Amino acid sequence: MALTPDKGKEPQRLRAAAALAKYDPESGRWGKAGALVGNDLVRENPVFLGQWSEAFRPIKGSLVSPLSDIYRDHQPERAAERSLATNILADYAADQPKVLADLVMDADEKQFAILFPKLEDRREQGLPGLIGEIDRKLLPYAKDEAKEKLAKRQANAAVALLRMKRAEKVWPLLKHSPDPRARSYLIHRLYPLGADAKSIVNRLAVEEDITIRSALLLSLGEFIELSPDVRKTMLPKLQDIYHRESDPGLHAAAEWLLQTWKEDRWLKQTNDAWAKDDARREKASRAAIAQCLEVKRE
Repeated sequence: MALTPDKGKEPQRLRAAAALAKYDPESGRWGKAGALVGNDLVRENPVFLGQWSEAFRPIKGSLVSPLSDIYRDHQPERAAERSLATNILADYAADQPKVLADLVMDADEKQFAILFPKLEDRREQGLPGLIGEIDRKLLPYAKDEAKEKLAKRQANAAVALLRMKRAEKVWPLLKHSPDPRARSYLIHRLYPLGADAKSIVNRLAVEEDITIRSALLLSLGEFIELSPDVRKTMLPKLQDIYHRESDPGLHAAAEWLLQTWKEDRWLKQTNDAWAKDDARREKASRAAIAQCLEVKRE
């Protein structure tokens, strides 16, 4: 089998490779030729993707790795190729939950939407990979690049677990820590990756850690589309948090969410009432001090 990497000959190479895939799928040469075939596949017209995918199904195991490399290549000029690689992987890796879990943790919003349903179909086999990534710790001297990569993967793993109704590992990621990366990524990815706002509201009702409660409020502000029922249920609770909580971070998060929900009028009325109360208390305090001074003079 000889497949040359000459540009402009992709269709001919694919036809030759497809024939070989049919008649010699067990050839040891596919390990090297797989990368070439994978790159040719994602450059083909998407209209013919189904036909090519079927033609190379006998050697799909040799194509998952090179297609995964393209899937993870986020150079802007490869956006179309990355999209095709994602769709092919959703087919070829559908029966490989460990591979799917690994891909989901590196997914962007569009890739997650395509691959997560495949992973959910085999959730029990995929769970260990997701949980293991959340539990993974880097050495203290790890480089920032490694820390960023792990934080992003942990955030994706957390959203996947939340959508699978396995949230016990999710909420601790929202707790304040010396390295805020995973917390920050998770706050901003819950909505784009399809988390249910009701699960966040329900957790807020029972969560005791103040920093996690703050993160839950901030994550709700990322939900561009929020059902009227959720907002109706949440608004009185949010106003109560703003009224009662003294923690500066939680109070600020509540204020930001109220502003995001266009509750500026309520905020102004509340703040004006507080200002009047403060003025009355200050006036009463000055009067009491003056009365004490008068008593002392007498």
